[in-house]
Amino acid sequence: MNTYFDIFFQCKDQQQRLRYRVVDSPVAQLWLQHVRKHLEAGYTIPPDVQWFYANVSREKLESCWQSLQHLCQDINNENLLEKKLELDSMENCQDLKFELNRLHFEFHNTKESKNKPSRASLLQMFNIEIHRAENLLGNLGQAHSNLRGCFYLENLDIPNIDIRNHYDLLSYWDHSESNGDLMLGYHTIGKSLYHCWLNNDIDLVKKQMLRPQDNISTEVMLFFTNETPLWSSQHKQQQLTHWVNENKLYDCIDWSDPRHMIVGYPKLAENIDNLTYNDVNEIFETGHVYKVALEQE
Repeated sequence: MNTYFDIFFQCKDQQQRLRYRVVDSPVAQLWLQHVRKHLEAGYTIPPDVQWFYANVSREKLESCWQSLQHLCQDINNENLLEKKLELDSMENCQDLKFELNRLHFEFHNTKESKNKPSRASLLQMFNIEIHRAENLLGNLGQAHSNLRGCFYLENLDIPNIDIRNHYDLLSYWDHSESNGDLMLGYHTIGKSLYHCWLNNDIDLVKKQMLRPQDNISTEVMLFFTNETPLWSSQHKQQQLTHWVNENKLYDCIDWSDPRHMIVGYPKLAENIDNLTYNDVNEIFETGHVYKVALEQE
């Protein structure tokens, strides 16, 4: 008997369902149990923390950058941070990746501080726009394009599963993603070493502020691509190790923590819809998730 995870999108004036077949793995089963608890107890899908990245363009990146500038201004106006945020126009920034890494550090630092700001939703929007800009920047000018989405079910009375009790399952994090995968979300404030390599965030490693994934939540990542072949997890591990050594970061990392060599996300399910790349792009461009369901057949 198969278990199916259905994701329902509201797209303009119609609904669209994406159906996923849950895979048989220990991580997928832990996640499935966690999802069932939320479905039984009740949940919300926070609209300000779900995101979907469709086809990229220079215009989208410029629009996202302007949105970040406005958010910096809003955060400054409300004095949410001790330090005022500054972000120049794209044309005046020499290193866009560096600027995004700098902004993300301020978000990370604030979220971990003891004095939590009252406008958490504004900071969440800020964080999502940073990651949206990173995705647009990373895919701009590429011959291929990846479609990604992320959301989670929220019930504050249900604690997430501590990943540190499941180190025996870490090999499942080295999954090589493929078209139609549904993967476990990161759901951890900060960046892992894998994220720092992707974003060339050398400063964060030197500050010893790595934050490897610490929980299994209901958060999922949807992935579609027109790229073949994709990088294998072995290739990514080799590239990450080379980056660490090239930038003399080895001594900045606590290698006793096995999570630092994670280079991916566990596969939870696979999409079984007969949708084209353009079909999915349209859903991601216009839709948002409003509910989920589980079915067994």
